[in-house]
Amino acid sequence: MKNAALYFWILFILYFIFAHPAIIYYHSEFKSTSLAHVDPDVALLKLGLSLFLWSFILIFSLYLICKFTIIAGRRQKYILREGRRVKAGILSMSALSDAGGSVVKRALKVQFDNLSAEMITHEMFVKDDKPDENRFDPGKEIFLRIDEKFKYPPYLAVEGNAFKINPLYFIVWALFMAAVAYYFNFSYDLENQGHGWRFLSLSHPLISCAACLIFFPGLIYLFFRYVIFKKMNVGKKNLMLKLRGKRAIARLTDIQQTGTFINEQPELRFNVSFQDAQGTSRSVTLQRIVQLTSLSAFTEGEEYYVFYDPANPELVLLEEDLIS
Repeated sequence: MKNAALYFWILFILYFIFAHPAIIYYHSEFKSTSLAHVDPDVALLKLGLSLFLWSFILIFSLYLICKFTIIAGRRQKYILREGRRVKAGILSMSALSDAGGSVVKRALKVQFDNLSAEMITHEMFVKDDKPDENRFDPGKEIFLRIDEKFKYPPYLAVEGNAFKINPLYFIVWALFMAAVAYYFNFSYDLENQGHGWRFLSLSHPLISCAACLIFFPGLIYLFFRYVIFKKMNVGKKNLMLKLRGKRAIARLTDIQQTGTFINEQPELRFNVSFQDAQGTSRSVTLQRIVQLTSLSAFTEGEEYYVFYDPANPELVLLEEDLIS
């Protein structure tokens, strides 16, 4: 199955967020506490904590849905309206999935001149709302719009491709909110024993599940954001560099291992020197993860193509990093 591993890890994480805390609670503390001796003020504090956690989850999840639907649509309209028009040739195309109805999600590899007139290749995803027209077949040309102010990611958009909002995300969110409200009512009816919310404890699913739902996804996000993605040279600055950077030939003057490994692949520190378009000599330090089998490809004294930001020449990356 194509996405079996992904589904497995999603179910694995969901189990430890929802099922595992509930199993522990209902097989240990459930109806085992004398509620008459529980401080009602402490119970109200726990109720307030639970309401705060679930309110945060619901509001933040709704924000994320709006960000990738309504807000993303507005940003695309801005880029199409204000961006610079460039012609791009399609090098390759693959259909990833059916996004529903007549919309097909495609992965494109295109080639075009960036804002500094440097020829680059770029991989992007589009939702093709007119698949019968075969607009994205290899060899054809399309027009892109690049946001010169780099105000909103992804900073470029395909002309003539409408952004459609899938209402399913909002339906799922509403069902999730209804489920949370139902579980509050269900727990109260099941456990109050005439003592109100005194049955609440820190291990109760109304608190523990909410805490896990914030903690585990937050931990995964921080790990990928500040460890994996940072080492893989992805992010706003690097995409900006690709779309407006200038190409130069740089000489590798020094290379060292930093001692850091990602997936058993070493991180290297490069010192490179080059001349910018104005003839000014520049020397910068780069870091990147290199496969063990590719270590021999980097030798002191050799020359490599790099891209640098004309507005900030200290921002430099190897060209092959931008292409990949």
